Amino acid sequence: MFFWYFFAVPFSEVYEVGDEIGEGGFGTVCEGISKFRREQVAIKFIPKRTTEDRCIAIPGCSKPLLAEVALNLLLNQPPISPYIVHMLDWFEEEDEYILILEYPQPCKDLQRFVVRNALRMNESQARDLMYQAVLGAKHCFDRGVFHRDIKLNNFLINTTTNQVKMIDFGSGDLLKSGYFGEFTGACRPPEYYKILKYEAGPTTVWSLGVMMYRVMCRRHPFESFEDMNNGALMFNSRISRECQDLISRCLTREPTERATVEEILQHEWFRQGPMSRVAQESGTVT
Repeated sequence: MFFWYFFAVPFSEVYEVGDEIGEGGFGTVCEGISKFRREQVAIKFIPKRTTEDRCIAIPGCSKPLLAEVALNLLLNQPPISPYIVHMLDWFEEEDEYILILEYPQPCKDLQRFVVRNALRMNESQARDLMYQAVLGAKHCFDRGVFHRDIKLNNFLINTTTNQVKMIDFGSGDLLKSGYFGEFTGACRPPEYYKILKYEAGPTTVWSLGVMMYRVMCRRHPFESFEDMNNGALMFNSRISRECQDLISRCLTREPTERATVEEILQHEWFRQGPMSRVAQESGTVT
């Protein structure tokens, strides 16, 4: 449920802060509870860094907002996606920003889930998880958002329903024709190392390919830039031909030759068998 407070109420009067559950380069995340609704939330505290804070202007707002806030507001435009952890509320304090986020329960990040379930997860289950991750990435594009830090740690999975949701837009930006120089995410594509220039679509597909490879092969696809530049991928024989083909199309060295997000969703690997109900909530594979 999404709720917004349009009157000036101090953060401390609206939310109770619980234990810390995560920490990263852009802030600290704690458990929390809405005092009015008694609903569990996640609360992200982002210290103000003055000149280092990235701000973005978006339609409907009178002034530029902190990038992570602005991108979350774009993602909240209906229809919302079940594959995104959405921002419910936000506050600007003197020395920090505070974001109130959905908190799926029970959940863990996809990295820990994959490691813990490596021996029990079959290809059909992995395909179901990855389909949801790709749908999350597509929703970002549909809303004009470039996540720029797609990786296993930036997805949560509800361990009861197996629903996957994308998190953390601190590295994100508005969707535009190209990016040059700084790359704030972790999964840099080969073109970035060559010319420091990259595009949102091919970079997102590269990141999704790395995720798929890590889920299926339990390791990173490349050990060095030379290995990445060579483009050679090693697969276990137990992985289907269709899965190997999709990963290879995502991890093609030349960005113009990679699959698009739409082509990933239509790939034969996602057409091999029925998806779970959760994975089909916003459309089916046709």
